[in-house]
Amino acid sequence: MSVAKRVSRSVMLACAVLMTLALVAVPGRGAQAQAASAPPVLILPIDQAQFIVGQKMDVRIEVWADAIPADFAVKVNGQDAATVFNSKPVSESWKFDATKGNALSYTYRSGLTGTITAQGTTWRNVSINTPGDFKVEVMAGGKTTSVTYTVRAAQSAKAKNAIFFLGDGMATGMRTAARLVSRGLNKGGKYNSPLFMDTLGAFGEVSTNGYDSIMTDSANSMSAYMTGQKGVVNSMGVYADTSDSNDDDPKVQTMFELAKAQGKSVGVCVTSRVTDATPAATWAHTRRRADEDKIIDQALKLGVDVILGGGSIFFQPKSVPGSDRKDERDLFKEFEAAGYTVVNAGKDLAAVDASKTNKLLGIFSASHMNVWIDRNLFPENVKSNGPDQPGLMEMCQKAIDILSKNSNGFVLMVEGSDIDKQEHSMSWERAVADAIEMDNVVGYAKEWAAKNGNNTLISVIGDHAHAFDVYGTIDLAQFDALAAKMNAAATPGATRAATTAATTAATAAAPATATTAPRVFPTLDPRLAAIGTYQNAGIPDYKPGKNNFPETWDVKYPLVISWGDHPPYTDDFRMDRKPLDPAVVPSGGIAQPNPARDPNGVFFTGNLPGDNNNAVHTLQDVPVTAMGPGSECFNGWKDNTEVFFCVANALGMNPASAPATPAASVVLPLVLLGALGGSTVLRRKLIVR
Repeated sequence: MSVAKRVSRSVMLACAVLMTLALVAVPGRGAQAQAASAPPVLILPIDQAQFIVGQKMDVRIEVWADAIPADFAVKVNGQDAATVFNSKPVSESWKFDATKGNALSYTYRSGLTGTITAQGTTWRNVSINTPGDFKVEVMAGGKTTSVTYTVRAAQSAKAKNAIFFLGDGMATGMRTAARLVSRGLNKGGKYNSPLFMDTLGAFGEVSTNGYDSIMTDSANSMSAYMTGQKGVVNSMGVYADTSDSNDDDPKVQTMFELAKAQGKSVGVCVTSRVTDATPAATWAHTRRRADEDKIIDQALKLGVDVILGGGSIFFQPKSVPGSDRKDERDLFKEFEAAGYTVVNAGKDLAAVDASKTNKLLGIFSASHMNVWIDRNLFPENVKSNGPDQPGLMEMCQKAIDILSKNSNGFVLMVEGSDIDKQEHSMSWERAVADAIEMDNVVGYAKEWAAKNGNNTLISVIGDHAHAFDVYGTIDLAQFDALAAKMNAAATPGATRAATTAATTAATAAAPATATTAPRVFPTLDPRLAAIGTYQNAGIPDYKPGKNNFPETWDVKYPLVISWGDHPPYTDDFRMDRKPLDPAVVPSGGIAQPNPARDPNGVFFTGNLPGDNNNAVHTLQDVPVTAMGPGSECFNGWKDNTEVFFCVANALGMNPASAPATPAASVVLPLVLLGALGGSTVLRRKLIVR
């Protein structure tokens, strides 16, 4: 067996889930070693990628060699690639560090070290306009590397519109907790009513992994839904290559680009920054989700019709205090010039006349918008970020009113963004409240669809899971009584819990002693006896109130939540009045419980690497429910890339029959767009952090 084959085999054994990569591995001897035999070849998109007929993409071939071999050739189903793609490729060369570097998955470089020279051959903006399987073969240095793509036939349209609800981080446990808190149980042990998202009809489960890792982030998971392609962590709308640039990676046409090409209107309503991973993945192409200033530039270029959420820091010139832009452009002014009505306060959003508005930009906070609990119960937590923030319902109602004027239909993406963010910070009440808020919008969408022709596909899904679940309730009166008893026996001036936490943290940070030394574990906190499991859990006393939110969150028997992956933290089982991280990481140290959060709570040791101060994502499949034309596609289990095809096929997307130049790439000069109309700014305040 050759050296190259031995390394290739070791890569596949170590990364079985990644066997679709079109990579021929070579020994780890750096740049000089790669010339000793046939050079490695990377083909992007990767093997087994699937596309809708006519869906535009870039095809990049990387040959890792100091020069292109003399026998280099690229064929598609036996024909010259330039003939099939009806264009000439662009050639370029760059170097990359195989040991470390950019956001590219290390999988590509497994077995390589040192500086590698890459020869790139790229076809941009091409498509395959007939369905079937297409084998791409690359000859280089006497060896052929190949991948096979499947191009799927376009389907007849079933739906005119699509409303895509994304509960970020919303897996089964979160849906269940939201149902229990918002609907409650009757004396017969049944829920008083289901969530709106429970009543959609079609039901399935979706896997969430990317192709570089089993653990996904929101960028590549949402990108799979919006392009039909697997991705790598931090990327959206692209296949990550080895170049240093975050902007030149091979692109794949997104759901919003396809919808715009069909003459539909598109929009996003989110509670995060509008440039955050989930909304950005509907339109953007970048390897690095953190390039949010570039991401909003792409939204302006595409002409996303309605954009509502937070994040003024990426709209304001660099010189404005708090801005995170890298230039002096004022994106508020540029959107105005492009015909958008621009608003920055909830009162001004309410005043927008949808009948006279075709394009709307609403940015209501400096960074991410505040969660429902802080906006409604603790407004002191909101003021510095944006004092007049609308709810998700108000944003979505306005968006639907504007988008639905298009006779060709629309695609709206609605995200309950902070479900995930509050699960990261282990603030379960805030996460559940935001799930309830999004569910109320699902109920509104159902009513709207029924009144407007029943031609709208509505789907509700999570992009990934968190290790969140309910395992009981806690009797707070008993907890407090046990705490008083424990404190009476504790060292003066310190609770037993605080002492135990400090002792445990110090032990964890101390150097290892001799192997014969006995291990000392912290004693079990006696206050945990107040937790009820099984029949002792009883029925929590949340009472459904206005708009399905509980009358109060301060109940006698609140839920007890298990967090499967977490830093060390303390918990007093009461809702925190301020949003705080569960742990802090001192400079040069390891994670410790946040002393400002539940300082006298029960100590829980961490189970994550010491540099983590938040909970992390999990691999668990996520549920999807759907209703409307084409919703049957969501039944059963499926890969996350199939979600894209369910929506695209329901809408009858057929880019092969669209004009040669998609609407997405047609951008009129800003001055001309301004002259064509668009409302003036009702209120534009530069919000700073």
